[in-house]
Amino acid sequence: MLPLDERFVEVEQKNGRKKKIPALDAHWIQDVQFVTYKPPPLDPEDRGAVGEWLERLKFIEEDLHWLLSQPHDKFWCQIVFDESFHQLIDSYLKSAPRPYDIMYSQMTSELREPHNEVHRKVFMTCVRMATYKESKEDFITPSVFGEILYENFIFDIPKIMDLCALYGQGNGQLLSKMITNIFREQPKYENDLREVIPTVLEVLDRLLTKCGLDDTCNQAPTKLDDQRSEAINKMSVSDFQDIIFYLVDISCTLFSFLEMYPPSCVFFHEADLCHRLASFYELILPALTAALKTKEFEVPSAKSQLKNRLSLAKKLLLRVFHEVLNHCCIQPILESLNDDASVAQVGDYVEDYLQTVTAIMSERRFLADYEGQYNIQNDLDILRQSPAVIDETRLTFLQEVFDSAFSLYGKRNQPKGSRNAGGRGSPEGSVGDSEERLQAVGNQPADSDTSPTATTGACKDKPPDYICEGACAATPAGAELESLIYSVKDLFPDLGEGFIEMCLIEMDYNAESVINTLLEDKLPTSLLTLDRSMERGQTIQRVPSPPPSVLDQRRNVCDYDEFDVFHRNSIDTTKIHKGKKNYVEEIKLNDKAELQMLRPTYELYGSVDADTIYDKHLLEANLYNDEYDDTYDDFDASAAVVADVDNSDDLISRRPFTVPRVLASTSHDGATAAVNGSETSSEEEEEAAKAPDRFIEDPAKLREMREQRWRSQRGGNRGWSGRKVIQQQQEEKPVHDVRGRAKGKGQSQEVIHNRQWKEKHKGSRANHNRRALADRKRSKGFGLLGPMK
Repeated sequence: MLPLDERFVEVEQKNGRKKKIPALDAHWIQDVQFVTYKPPPLDPEDRGAVGEWLERLKFIEEDLHWLLSQPHDKFWCQIVFDESFHQLIDSYLKSAPRPYDIMYSQMTSELREPHNEVHRKVFMTCVRMATYKESKEDFITPSVFGEILYENFIFDIPKIMDLCALYGQGNGQLLSKMITNIFREQPKYENDLREVIPTVLEVLDRLLTKCGLDDTCNQAPTKLDDQRSEAINKMSVSDFQDIIFYLVDISCTLFSFLEMYPPSCVFFHEADLCHRLASFYELILPALTAALKTKEFEVPSAKSQLKNRLSLAKKLLLRVFHEVLNHCCIQPILESLNDDASVAQVGDYVEDYLQTVTAIMSERRFLADYEGQYNIQNDLDILRQSPAVIDETRLTFLQEVFDSAFSLYGKRNQPKGSRNAGGRGSPEGSVGDSEERLQAVGNQPADSDTSPTATTGACKDKPPDYICEGACAATPAGAELESLIYSVKDLFPDLGEGFIEMCLIEMDYNAESVINTLLEDKLPTSLLTLDRSMERGQTIQRVPSPPPSVLDQRRNVCDYDEFDVFHRNSIDTTKIHKGKKNYVEEIKLNDKAELQMLRPTYELYGSVDADTIYDKHLLEANLYNDEYDDTYDDFDASAAVVADVDNSDDLISRRPFTVPRVLASTSHDGATAAVNGSETSSEEEEEAAKAPDRFIEDPAKLREMREQRWRSQRGGNRGWSGRKVIQQQQEEKPVHDVRGRAKGKGQSQEVIHNRQWKEKHKGSRANHNRRALADRKRSKGFGLLGPMK
């Protein structure tokens, strides 16, 4: 089956001719006008505004439901070429209330239920847009899929960050896989992320400027005891609230994005986010906290709400810092301990961590709050366990700085109930472990039944900041079960409701896990044999399993070996050859690496005699054995038992050690110089240098010597054969002149004839060129290896 980007559909035109149109083309889009999203009305009592908003949500829900029910090709044509759909997605991601917004907590059930349905449909649509393969028949080429996403602005970095802020709490697993798939199929998004990071840092600087805390704006010197900015004190209550809400929105969006896509921490770390974030925290958070105490609000609960959100912003900023530092420094060090990485690589991570933390030593309030939420001692212990060499003075200095800052500005969170809400003694000092986070999300007590964080059924073991949805509660039934079934069917319209229900039962009614499993095509074994088109209430029909193959019943001693083609899909064909391998071709005559490895062994002994065999350097080379009897080390006792010796000096003499000929060094002229232990006379050296090293005698000389011996043996014979030999010796051999006259003076026909005869018959002589070939073979080192067998 061809991918969608390569398909063509044949269409008949009005004139009767047929035309092929690509399956992914604007020709196939439906005339549907998607309605843009608007935030809920601020006044729930305004029935006109509420009715208009509910009607708008109804239109959006119906349009998204229609879009999700479209087949693969129609869906993608609408996604790529329908501009109104892009406006709907952009408006929802920008204006939809976040879980921590006051607007979200104040929504009544009349508004919340339709909004949650639209919220779910938007997420299902985004998940389908991030999936290039829905089945074996419906898919897009991965490379083309990445280009479609990027060129048509279906996703961009701001959209991805908004998705993380909206859906990061309840759909983390599926959202993380979706974002990872987008970045994997289109690497250009990484370059876009690098360009977006300076904009994020610029937003932090604008907040400081708005509060009058930017160093470039304050040219006049400030008093040491003046810790609050005049711009914040003179700011109106509404602007002050907007500053805090904006700060919470930035911190939550940034943390959600880093949590859903951890590889992005590397890009933020390269942009020096840790240092900028610590300075931003040190300047703005104490000033906002001090200004909040002096502000007067018309609604008494407004100050408490702002205080909770400011506390949430503090903890989220600390978590952003911890997430970047942990992913870029601590986590690689822990992985290197298991992977046996080089000390240099571990040292780079350790040095990066120390430099990052040392750069923020002046931010005392930030250090105190960070120490109260995360214990710096845990990180220092990990650094000490790494194989890198670390100056202990630096680690001690860091610990003392954090302790000093905490003693001035730090504050421990007191344990509440069975939980310890953070601090140095807390096992999990996270944002979700604090009472303020619960109040900031829902503005309700933690034990309230109306709180969105109230957990029941399967969610009772979830963390406190987990927002329970329908799939997490006790066994759903009725409308709740149908909602879960249709949430899966929206993405997989070809599946039957009965099959989807069986999948939900198998996975504890977790729609997210069902969708993730279907996308990865990793269904449990109990669901593989079910009919996928099965409807609800229908008798379970399992797909009959194929009969066992004859290959599955065979038994052989060679089963599962490296050449078993019946049980292996891939075999190393380099190990398969026909006949016997030709190992002669693998021999390298010039490769003397193995021989040279033995040279140090023989050079250790050198040229020694019996008097120096137990020299000092040899005794030091070997460990001394206390049980060894060295009484006769200076005298050769074995020679004393010989009775027929005349001279005692001959008894203790040894045969001089000789380096093997193979390991002897070769001079430039090709002759091999043998290294002997004893001194040789100059005459013997001259004779040895003059004598050619002929390890193989000349065959011609051997035949000549054999012929002379034969002649000498036959010379005394007075018979006919002896006389014939003598006569042949006495006969003068004919001389064939091939030299002739000098060049340019012409040659006789006899000389020309002799030359032609010699050229024609020069290969018939047995000794032709044999000595030259023997010398060539000896120069190549072939003679050192001995004759070939």
